[in-house]
Amino acid sequence: MIDIRDPMEPRGFDEPALVRELGMTYLNISVRQGALDDAVMDATLAAIRQHDGQPLLLHCASANRVGGVLIPYFMIDKGMNEEDAVATAMKVGLRGADLLEWGLEYTQRKTGG
Repeated sequence: MIDIRDPMEPRGFDEPALVRELGMTYLNISVRQGALDDAVMDATLAAIRQHDGQPLLLHCASANRVGGVLIPYFMIDKGMNEEDAVATAMKVGLRGADLLEWGLEYTQRKTGG
């Protein structure tokens, strides 16, 4: 499981302990306002790619951040065009223009497009 919430965000229970108790791996990568940079995206995409083809739970509090992170994954890794990647990210839960721009700008830098 990849939790992309900031460690200081309330969870209501000890999520890392529960995930490990269930025999799964817990990974936290903080995706938060003011820190939307290539290093965060690189780390998140590396974790997603490490589990490619395997069941994976990627979550934040509302799926808004998940949608932003998935744009480059959809375009770079899955070969989607921009329109389809954005539409799919919005179906996942993307609502923030800042996260949309972050995902698209990252993809452009990494693909030279």
